[in-house]
Amino acid sequence: KLYLCFACVNARKQSAEEAELYTRRALEHHFKYGTEARGNEPAIAPHPHCQFCKEPYFSKDELFAHMESAHLQCAFCNRHNQAKRIYFRTRKALRSHYEDEHFLCKE
Repeated sequence: KLYLCFACVNARKQSAEEAELYTRRALEHHFKYGTEARGNEPAIAPHPHCQFCKEPYFSKDELFAHMESAHLQCAFCNRHNQAKRIYFRTRKALRSHYEDEHFLCKE
């Protein structure tokens, strides 16, 4: 069975016919280590994954855009530390963070 890398297909605006096909093992290797340049094709960097969704993204910029739009974040921590942003999967996890790390008024 062969698989497409949808992170590459979407980012590089390829049709399914143009995209490279991978075995499951080769696709996992591609996600983790990227692909070397071949012929006219440039090298492809490893694909970062969302820690919550487990989906691969073509670049760190695409992962950042996903995290900003799809997951919750601590406004206090992220305001003071732009380089290492903190995200949460659920409101319960975010609330727990507020209780543990910040003063949360319970009234």
